Amino acid sequence: AGRFIPLKRIHGSGDLRSFLDDVAPLLHRPEHTKAVQYCLSETIRNVFEHAGGQPAYACAQYYESARRVSIGVADCGIGVRTSLSRHLKLSSDAEALMNALVPGTTGAPRGMYGPSENAGVGLFFTKSIAKASGQYFAIISGDAAYRLRHLRRSDKFRLYVDPRKDRHDLFEGLPSWQGTVVAVDIGLRRTLNFEATMNSIREAIVPEHARKVTPRVKFT
Repeated sequence: AGRFIPLKRIHGSGDLRSFLDDVAPLLHRPEHTKAVQYCLSETIRNVFEHAGGQPAYACAQYYESARRVSIGVADCGIGVRTSLSRHLKLSSDAEALMNALVPGTTGAPRGMYGPSENAGVGLFFTKSIAKASGQYFAIISGDAAYRLRHLRRSDKFRLYVDPRKDRHDLFEGLPSWQGTVVAVDIGLRRTLNFEATMNSIREAIVPEHARKVTPRVKFT
């Protein structure tokens, strides 16, 4: 009770603001809330921009024993491949997913954290937040799915611009989903300021810092 936001249909900025407000009571620490609201804002705004006018459907749940928040955003729109094919020549849904995860590919409108973080980097930031907190990220569209694996204890934390360099699974030939589904787990066990986390992710986008090893990012 009080730890689950049921599936909601979101069709515009007003619905999005209301949904983000509903999420806040799930958590007691503001840094956790910022991370969760950021991921929801970016994935839902991607639907507004790239789903061909279709609404987003979103839900969230806090798993107290596992110390994580799971969020899901889905749409029944045109799919990642069709959306990106306006600017790129893509041979498969799997190739489209890989391109969508590279910062700067999609080019989204201004979001709740400003244009500098919304120039096609929303999915990259969302994936990186999941990775930084030691959890999973997945995106599904068409007949393909990309799943980021959680960090092992022995792994050094690195942020890669190229999603193929992350430990991941890439599935092809799945039953086709015309739209897009994004699922994100955000771990809450570790501690670090949200803005410090975002700064670490920004550094990874700058070419000269792309291979920089950063300290283990934690949330509080």
